[in-house]
This record gives sequence, structure tokens and C-alpha cells, in this order.
Amino acid sequence: MTFLLDVNVLIALIDPSHIGHDDAHEWFASIGQTAWATCPITENGVIRIVGNPE
Repeated sequence: MTFLLDVNVLIALIDPSHIGHDDAHEWFASIGQTAWATCPITENGVIRIVGNPE
């Protein structure tokens, strides 16, 4: 099985101040060596959000 990660999960994984950061890391660690993927639209969303901090 491959998990298709969305913008929210990716942001939670990379931003220590995100409210779901710890939960996202726990989940990501729990899936072990399971495959994961993104898509160009999701990657663009991450860049847009990370590139425009409020």
C-alpha cells in the first residue's frame, strides 16, 4: 500500500510549531517502511504555504 500524503500532513511533518506535528510524526513512524507519495499539486501547496509565513 502507498499513502498519498496531502498538504496538511506534509506541513505537520515539517513544521515543529504545527498543532499536529507530534501526531503526524507518531503516525509516520508507525507506518514503518510503507511507501508514501505526493503529487505536484500537493508539493506546490506546501511551497506556497511554507513560502508565505504569517
